[in-house]
Amino acid sequence: LSIVTRLSAQLVITLLIIGSGIYIVDIGTYLGVYRFELGFLSILLTVITIMGLTNAVNFIDGVDGLCSGIVILSLMTILFLGYEIRASIGALKLVRYCVPDSIN
Repeated sequence: LSIVTRLSAQLVITLLIIGSGIYIVDIGTYLGVYRFELGFLSILLTVITIMGLTNAVNFIDGVDGLCSGIVILSLMTILFLGYEIRASIGALKLVRYCVPDSIN
């Protein structure tokens, strides 16, 4: 596939994720500000983050084929932190979208 086709497909899927209600609202505590809210930049940051991570995983997979181990370790970390914090419902929803049959 060409680069334009891949980026277009990634953008459509990213917009579907954003349309379902999953997007970055704030970046938490930063430089002494309690909640640094992004406002209108939240959609842009979400698109850049999802597309950047997708391309990073594709690059890792192309280098040595060990992509699945890294992705599983990342999802388990998100699941563990979501369980420990119990306030990150968004992280748990993200894991449910990525691995729908693994979480009851």
